[in-house]
Amino acid sequence: MSRGALLALAACAVAVSCHGRLSSERYLAGEEVVVRDFERKVQIHGTALMPAGRGGLLSIWSDDEGVWTMMVTREGYPLRDAVRVSRHGSALISAVHLGKACVADGMGFALAIVPRVTVTQGNAPLEVMLLGLDGRRMQTVVLDAKVGPYSKRVSVVGDCSGVLVGWHQGSIGDFSSRLAFIDVPAGKVRWETRLSDEGVNGFCPGLSMNDGRIVAAWGEVRTAFAHPDEKPRPDAIMSAVLDPEGGLLSGPRRVLETFHTSSTPVLASNGNRIAMLFKDEPPDEYKEGVYLAFLDPEGGLVGEPARIGRGDGPDPPILLTLPGDHMLTAVVRSLAFELLVGVNSLDARGEKTSGELQIYAHQVRFRHLSAFEWDGKISLLHVEQGRTRTRLLLTTLHASSR
Repeated sequence: MSRGALLALAACAVAVSCHGRLSSERYLAGEEVVVRDFERKVQIHGTALMPAGRGGLLSIWSDDEGVWTMMVTREGYPLRDAVRVSRHGSALISAVHLGKACVADGMGFALAIVPRVTVTQGNAPLEVMLLGLDGRRMQTVVLDAKVGPYSKRVSVVGDCSGVLVGWHQGSIGDFSSRLAFIDVPAGKVRWETRLSDEGVNGFCPGLSMNDGRIVAAWGEVRTAFAHPDEKPRPDAIMSAVLDPEGGLLSGPRRVLETFHTSSTPVLASNGNRIAMLFKDEPPDEYKEGVYLAFLDPEGGLVGEPARIGRGDGPDPPILLTLPGDHMLTAVVRSLAFELLVGVNSLDARGEKTSGELQIYAHQVRFRHLSAFEWDGKISLLHVEQGRTRTRLLLTTLHASSR
């Protein structure tokens, strides 16, 4: 096991679905590859990992000097030097692969960028950058929206016809959840809308596009401050369904009550349902953690949420859909004064297929997860923050016959 990383399995090895059925093979961490060694301590603010041409991957990260892209092999070995596509330092980022239909136009990816600003600087425009197949900038679409200093996350989904971008406004006096649609062929904003109610603090929406319908889910806080003598009031995860033109088809509806709405729900298609992963921190500390729930096509809750495990780290969890509607979740959580990565494999019903795989290294904090599934393997991009240096790593979870 390279670089001194310890991968411990709680109970047993992780089993992941392959090609539509539950595999009897075990998934173990393969070679750990250093995508980028910064050789000093660098603050990373976000990562993304997506498939690229000729069997490669596009790795993206944001640091204090800007937003960077680098083409790597599926095992993580660099194919070329990093390219800075934006000089916005400390930016929030989210990216999506546009699909094969865009290849003829030379476009490969859409990258949403939220520049970080201070309270004294005011607000900054949200940008959606269209990248070429090589990860270089082709065009930038600037939204009318001005995002404030308290914005925490941006999300993006879509394909070659259009891209949805969701964000938390984060301005003084405006903490709303918002959504916009980018017409990719035209290179312009088609529409923009507010999801959360007026006067309500809403956070960044998780998004899913299914059969021309847009499903959004977001957290809302209806009271910023409670009386000291009052019991904690549960906030809510809300949902809504929109048509391709931004018209409301159903909702907003209150899906469930939570105690940690600022953690954006993560959505992924799961057969005729939508899987939703979210964090919650109820008063009972033994119930704190990451939960999985399912929504129907109208955004309504199907069954009851199930707790996957702890997830008290600073970053949102990730949810990856695998063949056969199986799923893989990964989350950063604390261990003493350090942060480790916990990976779980789930079947189509959301039940664990084995114990949790943990990626851990002494005196190292892991941050900012991204993942991609290919040929029955999982590539996991993550940041390793040591005491004196920062590294961007790619770990491959691969099958073992043992």
